[in-house]
Amino acid sequence: VGIDLPRVLKDSTFRDNIVLMGGDSIYIPEFDPVVMVRGAVNSPGAVAYEPGKNLDWYVDRAGGYTQTGDNGRPYVTQPNGEREGVKRRVILADRVPRPGPGSVIYVPTKVIREEGQSSAAVIGTVAQVLGVLATIIVVARN
Repeated sequence: VGIDLPRVLKDSTFRDNIVLMGGDSIYIPEFDPVVMVRGAVNSPGAVAYEPGKNLDWYVDRAGGYTQTGDNGRPYVTQPNGEREGVKRRVILADRVPRPGPGSVIYVPTKVIREEGQSSAAVIGTVAQVLGVLATIIVVARN
């Protein structure tokens, strides 16, 4: 279970302040001075941590989004296990998370959907079905 230990030490009522039982252990990982960028970026790998920089800055340092990279759905997994996604907005400023040292950024590939049938194809199919029905009616009357 990942917790925000510095915040728990400052505020004992914080939600991450959990009770330890016999046999529980605490693991405090080493400081990791990089942010890993994975997925649909041009040069996936480690990028040196820079305080205050957001997810888009790290993706840019990893070569930017690939042609199939989905820039509307990347997310960051913080060192404490929390996942934060990007929220792109048309009018207001985007909400882009700021990874901490040791975070992992993942950029998924775009979901490619098959194009829907054109209206001409639908009209052609309907016309064929109506022609078959008319033929059946004519044959059934004779």
